[in-house]
Amino acid sequence: MLFGSEFYAKLEKMPAWRHSLFSLVLATRQYPNFVLWAEINQNPQAAATYLNALRLGWQFHADRFNHIDLMQVYEQVEPFLPLDLEDYSEGDSFAYDCGVLIDAALEGIPLNAKYGRDASTASMASVIRLCELKHPEQAQDEESLLELDEINHELEYQVNLLLKVLEPRSLENIRELFAMALQDHVSNIGLENTLSATDFPELFDPRLDQQASEVAQAAQAHAEAEAAAEAEAEAQAKARAKAQRAAARAARMAANAANTEDSPATADTSGETASIDPYESSPRGKEHHGKASDKHHHGDKGDKGNKHDHHHKDEKHGHDHGHGNSHEHEHKKHDHKDNKGHHKH
Repeated sequence: MLFGSEFYAKLEKMPAWRHSLFSLVLATRQYPNFVLWAEINQNPQAAATYLNALRLGWQFHADRFNHIDLMQVYEQVEPFLPLDLEDYSEGDSFAYDCGVLIDAALEGIPLNAKYGRDASTASMASVIRLCELKHPEQAQDEESLLELDEINHELEYQVNLLLKVLEPRSLENIRELFAMALQDHVSNIGLENTLSATDFPELFDPRLDQQASEVAQAAQAHAEAEAAAEAEAEAQAKARAKAQRAAARAARMAANAANTEDSPATADTSGETASIDPYESSPRGKEHHGKASDKHHHGDKGDKGNKHDHHHKDEKHGHDHGHGNSHEHEHKKHDHKDNKGHHKH
């Protein structure tokens, strides 16, 4: 079960107004206990004042535009609470627990104090006291007490109450908490609880429903406005980021273009890189280059002339030499024929 360290940890995390509401439910639930004490002490005004304090407490939580001074309400009921008695009877002790509850419900908000744990302890103390009276044989054994139905019922009730108080604040939830205070129409020690919705007309005033509707509409409009503002801010952030990326890209392109223009080599019309002629870099270079070119061309012509003359001589010599050999050969043939003829004779 949640009750224990985990229960109190959740209880302590609540804001003061939730502590007040938690305590108010327990105080309303235990109202019959206080009424019995007031009747025994013949003090009906005490019961009436206590009931009025409960009514104003519920009105305070239901009406967000109320002008109720909870501290003043507590000052009105405090004189009727048995908080400073020298000797307590059993009846006084039950009424004392009711005093702790109404104190936690009313003073917590003005003082911004968290009295929910005190209220929880006071409600449980009344149940334990009842069990000790009903089961004296188990009064000295704590484990045996914790096994009693009355104790377990109280633990379960407080856990469910805490979970209900932790729900979002609304008029509907406050009215459901009021119904929880009157659950089973009995107090935490089993006394009949005769309270009903008619005893708390302010809590069920139709004007509260209209007010709650207007508050809900305003809250929805506020939420929609916040959502629209967030969407607009997100869109603007995306637009700025896009513009920054575009500016950065343009800057890179400009830098690349500037680097290309500053390069020592430029592209010609054919797409090839043109080299720089060292002779074109100065007038003296051009003059020297021109003379060297003329000399080179003149030398070529001389070589061609020599080659032509040499070739001509070779051809002439070859022609003369060849002609002489042919004539001599024919002459020898003729002599041979003559010899043959001479031999024949």
